[in-house]
Amino acid sequence: MVRGHDAAAAARRLALNPAGAHKACHSASGLREFMLRFFRRPGWRPLFAGLSGSFAHTLLMYAKSRSGILPSFQPYQQLQITLGHWIGSDIHPLVPWAMSYLNGSIVVGFAFARLYPRLPGSSGAAKGLLFGVVGWALMMLVFFPLLGMGLFAARLGLGIWPAVFSLAMFLTYSIVMGIVYVALIPGSAPARNPD
Repeated sequence: MVRGHDAAAAARRLALNPAGAHKACHSASGLREFMLRFFRRPGWRPLFAGLSGSFAHTLLMYAKSRSGILPSFQPYQQLQITLGHWIGSDIHPLVPWAMSYLNGSIVVGFAFARLYPRLPGSSGAAKGLLFGVVGWALMMLVFFPLLGMGLFAARLGLGIWPAVFSLAMFLTYSIVMGIVYVALIPGSAPARNPD
C-alpha cells in the first residue's frame, strides 16, 4: 500500500526518470491490450459499456439526492409504487434500481451495440448523444405517462425541470456508454497527449 508521501516521492522519481515513466506507460498499454483481448469475446463490450453508463447514471442520481435538486421528482420511487399497484403487493426499494441496472447493462447496452453502425456521428460520444435523446423522448412520451406522471412529467407540477433532469440522466448514461463502447473496439486508438 502506498502512503500519501510515498506516492508523491514515486511521482517525483517518474518525472526525473523517463525510463520509469515509459515503463508506467507501457504497463497501462498492456492493461489496455488485455482489456481489448477480453472484450473481443461476444457480448462483453456492450455489457461493460452499458454497466459503465449505468454507473455514471447512478453517480448523477446520488449527486441529485445529496444536493437536494428536485426532491419531489423521484422516478425510481414512482416506479416502485406503480409496480406495487400492478403486482398487488409492496415492492422493495432496490427492485427499481436493480431493474435499471439490468436494463441499462444488458438490454440497452446490446441495443446500442446493434444500432451503433447505423447511428450518425463519428465518435462514441456523438452516437451516444443521439441514442440518449431518442431514449429520453421515449421515456417522456411512453414511460412517464405509464407511471402516472404525464407527458414530460407535467402532472408533477414542477414545470420543465423533471424533463430537463431526465435528459441529463439519459445523456450521462448514453454518452458514457458510447465512449466506453468505442474505447473497447479492437484497433481503436487511445487518446494521445500531444506533447
